Amino acid sequence: MSNEYIPNNNDEESNQQTKGSFDFRRFTYTLLHYWYVFAIALAVSLAIAKWYYWYAVPKYSAAVTMLIKDEKDANLSIDKLLQQFEEDAPKHNMSNEIELLQSRSIMAQVVNELPLGTTYLSRKRLKKSDLYKSTPIIVSYDSLYANAYRTTICINIIDTASFEIGVDGSEEKKTVAKFGQKISTPVGELMVTKAPLFDSPQYKKERLTDRDFLIRFTSPEALIQKYSAGITVEKVNRESTILQLTLTDIVAQRAVDVLNKVCEVYLRNDINHKNKVASNTLHFIDDQLSVTSTDLKNIENNIERFRSGNRISTDISTEANLYLKNAHEADMNMSQVRYKYNVADYVEKFIKGNNNLDDMSISVSGIDEPQLNKLIDELRLLEAKKNQYTLSAKADNPLIINLNYQLERTRESIINNISAIKKNLQLLMDDKQGSINKYETQLRSVPHSERQMLGLKRQFDIKEQMYLFLLQKRAETSIALASTVSDSHVVDSADASDAPISPVKSKIYTLAFLISILFPLLFVYLTTLLNNTVSSKEIVASLTRTPIVGLVSFSTTNQEQLTEQFRELRTNLNYMDAGIKQVVLVTSSINNEGKTLVAHHLANAIAMAGATTVVINGDLRDNNFNNKQLGLSDYLMNKATLNEIIVINKNNIATISSGTSATNAAELLLSHTMQELITTLQHTYTTLIINAPALGNVSDAFALVKFATATLYVVRTEVTERNHITFMNELITTKKLHNVAIVINDVAYNKNLRGFAAEPATPMYTVAYYKIMEVVNKFKNNDNFKRKT
Repeated sequence: MSNEYIPNNNDEESNQQTKGSFDFRRFTYTLLHYWYVFAIALAVSLAIAKWYYWYAVPKYSAAVTMLIKDEKDANLSIDKLLQQFEEDAPKHNMSNEIELLQSRSIMAQVVNELPLGTTYLSRKRLKKSDLYKSTPIIVSYDSLYANAYRTTICINIIDTASFEIGVDGSEEKKTVAKFGQKISTPVGELMVTKAPLFDSPQYKKERLTDRDFLIRFTSPEALIQKYSAGITVEKVNRESTILQLTLTDIVAQRAVDVLNKVCEVYLRNDINHKNKVASNTLHFIDDQLSVTSTDLKNIENNIERFRSGNRISTDISTEANLYLKNAHEADMNMSQVRYKYNVADYVEKFIKGNNNLDDMSISVSGIDEPQLNKLIDELRLLEAKKNQYTLSAKADNPLIINLNYQLERTRESIINNISAIKKNLQLLMDDKQGSINKYETQLRSVPHSERQMLGLKRQFDIKEQMYLFLLQKRAETSIALASTVSDSHVVDSADASDAPISPVKSKIYTLAFLISILFPLLFVYLTTLLNNTVSSKEIVASLTRTPIVGLVSFSTTNQEQLTEQFRELRTNLNYMDAGIKQVVLVTSSINNEGKTLVAHHLANAIAMAGATTVVINGDLRDNNFNNKQLGLSDYLMNKATLNEIIVINKNNIATISSGTSATNAAELLLSHTMQELITTLQHTYTTLIINAPALGNVSDAFALVKFATATLYVVRTEVTERNHITFMNELITTKKLHNVAIVINDVAYNKNLRGFAAEPATPMYTVAYYKIMEVVNKFKNNDNFKRKT
């Protein structure tokens, strides 16, 4: 067998293992070794999942769908009521509608109209159940103290007439009170009354002593913030104008009630807004009718007095009638244009005054300007948005500043648009005035008395037509006010899911199963990654070309199996060309790798073959091995003879202990006396086994290498590190060791297969024990430590 170490440059696996890459083979072996960790993790995870599913408060999701019409008459135009909706009418901005549905103003009305401020909880064992609309008691109050929203009230039913009340978690004595009685508590004056459920047959089945309730109060502001943030509003799809409102709550009915109430308040506000605009318009028309009616009466009186004074008949010449008709039509056109001009002028002054559009008493629809209607609608939406934000944001908030900027720009656009409209109307009035002047010139050709009569008649006709026009508008506005409906409506009322959206049983158990695999897998991965020790024959073989001549398992309890292992080692030793007079050096990288046990069991196996064997403990620094007996150090210091240091045991094996601990161990082993001792023993014994110190601790072992014809390097699974194998390879390469073979100690033995398994025999806690003992032994070998003890 070759005694020279030859690096295998073609062995990729060896190169990777030497570099310290992740060992997937060890990872697989470790997974099999720690199978019980996976079983425990699975049992614990499933138990925790079952407890969590029982304890967790379920949450339910409710949804409602609402149709927002694509076109909206924001200003309640009377013309549009008769002509339906025009194509250029302003359309809904869906983003604004979504913001409006989530606004604080709507949610404040919802919180005010629903019983959300008081929460009733039933406490049984570790669980608490919310009793929304299913509570057997009702707690009422006039006002609460400031600490009420941070305090939980506990009520225990004593009997059908009395109960105990106190602060939950407080050591103060509870107060006994009667139902319907006012009680002074730390949160304010309360009164507890029975709800209809208290006397129901179902509820009476429960024992009174089991009726333990917790009462919690929530401020309106907290409720507004909670539900405003909790409601989600989304479009059903991109093209439609149907919105879906969703809300999650631990009580399904409460989520349904809140969503339905939000839709109700939204539609009600829309109708109220329309009614307000219609009422303002109706008031304006009534004022105009009153003025026009007075003017008509005055003109009628003037006509009557003129006819009586000038004795004018009711017939007027045909030519005068024609002139009068033309002048009348021109006056009517002039009145309509002037009406539009007055409306535009009113709106301009109203906008310049920074007034709220809800207070504007007339509609701009009479001007028949789609662009102006669109701008007015935009201004109205911006004002609604600002009113929403000002409930929670300050004036210096960037959102408010941005809204103010948009409002100012929109007002400027409206004023500019109205200025252009007024210029056009003024030009039109000038044109109409020219026609009127023309017809008045024609009327001057009529005799003076008839001309005056025609003038009075013309004034009367103008006022009469205006009066009839206003009456028509008033009738239309009254009809619209009586039949006002919202443009939007609820498509499907709110409905909650029967099954909770959380916790979901399948998801919880799936997560528990994944965790039961993930965490043990992570543990094994880190164990493999951080553990730099060798764990099997395959790993050792991948790190070196040095032959492996023995696998030893001291963990087996069968002495025959252990003996057979060393017989195999004895047989392989004969192929190492150790010579007839074998001098076998047994060493390792560090302590506690089992070289002493290997040396003595190998000596027993060789002695069983009939060879004379002597075991020499070459670790002269070791004072724990039979330190009361004279040994090698005593002989080398000429304090004892050879016969005094040799001990023959019952197996006819000679042993030489290390003797008295020596500080100059290296010099003693290099002495001529040591050379003479080896020569003398070779004449007497067939095999010499030298138990040398660990090569990684001291240099004493190198003094014994020159005597060895074969070197057994002991490697222990889960103790020897990979860099120790690299260290051994360097010693062989530099020829500091020769004719080296490896003995792997503490390998798992498979009883069923009657052979060695691949996984390590020593668990992690045993490795930790050996590491601790190694440190303890270093302290015990320290001279200062010995003097102190």
